[in-house]
Amino acid sequence: MFPRHQIYLDNAATTAMDPAFAQEMSRIATEAYGNASSRHDLGLEAEQIMRKARQQVADAVGAEPEEVAFTSGATEALALALLGIAARESKPGHVLISAIEHPAVQESAQLLRDRGHIVEEVPVCMEDARLDLETLTSMVRQETFLLALMHVNNELGAIQPVTRAARIVKRAAPRCVVLCDVVQSLGLLPVDMGQLGADIIAASAHKLHGPKGVGCLVIRGRAPAALYGGGGQERGLRPGTENVPGIAAFGMACLKGKGDPETLRRWTRALGASLEDRLGAKMLCDGPKRAPHIIAVQIPGVRAEVAVNALAREGIYVSSGSACHGRHSLKSTVLAALGLEGADDVIRISLGRFNNEDEVSHASSAMPRLLEEVRRKRKGP
Repeated sequence: MFPRHQIYLDNAATTAMDPAFAQEMSRIATEAYGNASSRHDLGLEAEQIMRKARQQVADAVGAEPEEVAFTSGATEALALALLGIAARESKPGHVLISAIEHPAVQESAQLLRDRGHIVEEVPVCMEDARLDLETLTSMVRQETFLLALMHVNNELGAIQPVTRAARIVKRAAPRCVVLCDVVQSLGLLPVDMGQLGADIIAASAHKLHGPKGVGCLVIRGRAPAALYGGGGQERGLRPGTENVPGIAAFGMACLKGKGDPETLRRWTRALGASLEDRLGAKMLCDGPKRAPHIIAVQIPGVRAEVAVNALAREGIYVSSGSACHGRHSLKSTVLAALGLEGADDVIRISLGRFNNEDEVSHASSAMPRLLEEVRRKRKGP
């Protein structure tokens, strides 16, 4: 049985789809259902819909529409980028990734290791979970051909110094490609490829109140090598018939975004402060270098898995970390990078455009009470 009243505070995992997007997807699927590669009227209509969405995505990231290639999501986009960039190399080379990258990057990077490339992780500073730029400077080599650095960390909300990191690697290794995952920042923080210094960015619609199964690569300059064939769509990087309804909704989602940054920051700060004051909890990575919609909170004496389940029974939905490994109980490499390896008392709270003041107020009051009950039960009589 699901609780009657639900307060969804797990927007970093996925967001509720905007009903307007779903309505437009339904219209396109039933009325403008042509294959965008077909040359008859229905095909040309589908192509026009995609052209509009491509422009909307490009506008959102300071790019040109021809630089946008649609994918099935950010995980595929990141894999196509990492593996495709490496496939251009004539011999094994040197790759740098941050120590707090998403599993989509970490696991593709492992494939590069298996193929003979040297892949090293750049540590983050313990106090704010931001990339250690001094160490990056010492690690980059002339033969470094790829740096993968996310814009906003999905577990902690830490905003990474992408622009400065890009300058450092480009100085030492001019041909190095900078790949940036903007999944958590797009639609909330300013995302401009030129200002970031990124050569390739990856994004996903379902973190923007859009549909699942749609993402993109935005590629400036030389494209990654294609990993397979099949039709030549999307610059040859992602061949196959495009998901036109989903792509249209992705474009719309880029216009509406995740919500108002200042409102989301105020709400996450209030939730964190309530847990700090009443439970002695600790907000990780709080401050101006944290994305407005995400807070990670360490709650002494309460296991994260138990906390998540206890809150869910009362209709409050949070998470214990990245949704990509939460079900499998894998240890968080992000927490390990902060010196919290083995920590099992950190929950992630993340808000979105559909949350409201009443929900935040209720959660600020109810969460400390519910978690204190969990703590007392654990201690026993």
